[in-house]
Amino acid sequence: MINTISFDVNNQRTMKLVQRQHDGQTLLVIEEPDGTHESIDDAEAFIDPGDFVMLINYYRACKREHKPIL
Repeated sequence: MINTISFDVNNQRTMKLVQRQHDGQTLLVIEEPDGTHESIDDAEAFIDPGDFVMLINYYRACKREHKPIL
């Protein structure tokens, strides 16, 4: 099973977050308008589950405390 979340970003590109299994790594894909993908180094393209949870917790804390997201 593959789960995907996608968002429109600048220059008519699409950002996709792809996860192949529960609690697995999440792959970041940036798709160009012509269907090609931006080249992203593996160290940046794959987000470990713990890091992903940490990012969400950071986002929530910033919003809760009305602080900028840096």
